[in-house]
Amino acid sequence: MMPHSVGRFPHGFAQVFAFILTISLSQAQNLQPYVPAQGSPAAGHSTVRDPPVYVGSYLSDGIFRTGPRSARADSMDRLSTLRSNPAGGPRMRPSEVPGFINLHPKERVIENYQPPNHAKVRVRRRHFLAWLRDDIVTLAYGRERALLAPHNVTVDSRGRAIVSDPAAQAVHVLDGDKSFRIAAGASRRLHVPSGVAVDAEDNIYVTDSDLGEVVVYDRNGTFLHSIGRIGNESLFHAPTSIAIDRKHGRLYMLDSPRQVLFMLDLQGNILKRVGKSRGPGIGRYAGVAISMDLREPTGIALGDGKLAVLDSGGMRIQVMDLECNLLGEFPTLIPSDKRTAHEIGLGIDSAGNIYVTDLGAVRIYDQQGHLKDSFGRLGGEAGQFNAPSGLWIDATDRIYIADTNNQRVQVFQLVPSSTDSGGGAE
Repeated sequence: MMPHSVGRFPHGFAQVFAFILTISLSQAQNLQPYVPAQGSPAAGHSTVRDPPVYVGSYLSDGIFRTGPRSARADSMDRLSTLRSNPAGGPRMRPSEVPGFINLHPKERVIENYQPPNHAKVRVRRRHFLAWLRDDIVTLAYGRERALLAPHNVTVDSRGRAIVSDPAAQAVHVLDGDKSFRIAAGASRRLHVPSGVAVDAEDNIYVTDSDLGEVVVYDRNGTFLHSIGRIGNESLFHAPTSIAIDRKHGRLYMLDSPRQVLFMLDLQGNILKRVGKSRGPGIGRYAGVAISMDLREPTGIALGDGKLAVLDSGGMRIQVMDLECNLLGEFPTLIPSDKRTAHEIGLGIDSAGNIYVTDLGAVRIYDQQGHLKDSFGRLGGEAGQFNAPSGLWIDATDRIYIADTNNQRVQVFQLVPSSTDSGGGAE
C-alpha cells in the first residue's frame, strides 16, 4: 500500500514543513518594531553606547573584587566545592563540615525572628576549645560562603549592594567589612525573599512570595513594618518583582499570579491597580483600576522617567509612564517557560535603553523595540554569565547583574556618550 503523500513529500513531512513556515512568518512579523502610542514620549530617540566595561564582582564570599583573575580564582574555588557536594549542589559550606562548626562568615547575621519566637533565642557562651576548633576547621576549609544563588539586586545611596538570595534564605547587604545578611526562613519575619528595592532613606523593601507581603527594614536591617496585610485580610497573593521611584515616593509591585501591577505609596496604600478588568479583586483597597493586558508579568524596572514590565512568559516588554499609562510594547523573542521567566532580569539606563538578561548574555533594546546590541556569553570567567537573573542600573549607569549560577554579582560601567540624554534609574 502506497503511503499518503503530497507531491513528492510524504504527508507527514508536508505538515511539518507547513508548520515551520507558519512559525517563521509569524516571527518575522513580530520582529517589526512596535509603534508607540500616539503622543508617546517613547517616540523619541534613545542611544546605545559602547559595550559596558567590566568593573568587578561581588564574589561568592560577598566581597567585591576587581580584575578577571579574582573571578577566575573564585570560579575554580566554587568548582571544587561543587565536587565536594555532588548530590546537594552548591552549599554555603562543604558537606563534611557539621552545622555546629562556625566557619566565620564575613557577614554579620541578623535573625529577625517573628514574635513570639524571638523570645526563645538566647546567646550561648562558647568555650575556648570550641573557638580553637572552629578556627582550625575554617583554616582547612575556608570561610562559609555568602552568595549561593543571587536572584535580585539593587543599590542604595551608600553604594551598598542589596541582594536577595532565596537559596541561602537571606537578603545580603554587601558593604565590605560592614556586610550583614537578614536571615529568612520559618519562624522569621521574612520567609522567601524575592524582589528588593530601597527608598530615599535607604530603607530596604523585600517581597515575600510565601507570605504575600512586602517586608520593610531600615538601613541597618531592623524590621520596620510589613505591607500587604490589613487585619486578617491579605491584599496580595504572591508579590514578586518590585521597584521604587525614590523621587516621588512610589512603589511599583507585580503580583504575578494575579497578573496585576500595583502602584502604592511607601505606607502601603494602593494608588492604582493595573491589569485585566476581570479577575480576583482586593475589595475596598483596590485604588484606581486601569485595564491592561498583562499576561504572566514577572519583571519590572524604572529608569529615564519610564516603567518597563516584562510579561508573556518573558517574551514581551510593555513600556509605561510613571502613571502606568501604556506607551508601547515589543517582543523580546527570548525563549522561556513559567519557571525561567522569573529568572529574567530587566533594567533601563539613563538614555532609555532597556536591558534584558538571557541565559548567557544581556540584550539591549532601544525604546522602539529594536535589538541594538548585547554583551556577555555563557561561562564562568569575568564578563561571562550562567543564568543571570536580576539586573539593576543606578543613576550613574553602573550595571549590577545577579549572575545566579556563578554565585556572584557582576558590575559593569556604561561608557559616557555625548549623545546620551540625562536621566537616571529610580
